[in-house]
Amino acid sequence: DLLIVTKKHITAINQMHLFNREVRQWNIDAIQDIAVRTEGMFSSFMDYGTLWVETVDVDEYEQVGAFTVAHPSVLASVILERSRASGELESINERQKELLHSISHEVKGHLARSAATFASIVEGDFGIVSSNLKTAAGSALADTRTGVETVMDILDTSNFKA
Repeated sequence: DLLIVTKKHITAINQMHLFNREVRQWNIDAIQDIAVRTEGMFSSFMDYGTLWVETVDVDEYEQVGAFTVAHPSVLASVILERSRASGELESINERQKELLHSISHEVKGHLARSAATFASIVEGDFGIVSSNLKTAAGSALADTRTGVETVMDILDTSNFKA
């Protein structure tokens, strides 16, 4: 039997017979509870015991199982730390998405107002303007539209709807 713990998953490989094995995998962030049981003087002295792992998946508890391992307390600490780090990373990613969403929409709003103003100058809504101002406003309008497209690309890439 083999228990593999990575940053994202726990994989249990149970070799039942020569050509018969079972492989199970769980997300590390689904870990609900870990218990360690060490029984007897020999297992205490040799530092091995049983690691009980329980996960939660869609509001249903699943007993992942018991694994006899060396250094069960250390392994339990590693799994709990990775589970905690996974939860923190998910929280940070969510805050980062919210920040990007907020900033992108703020920038897009400012760019849209600037584009409307420059378009009004170019189209003569403010009356007759000098050709130099009209050329400058046309250039600024093009740059502003490019900025809006860039923000839209960022929102699309981030799976946000504008």
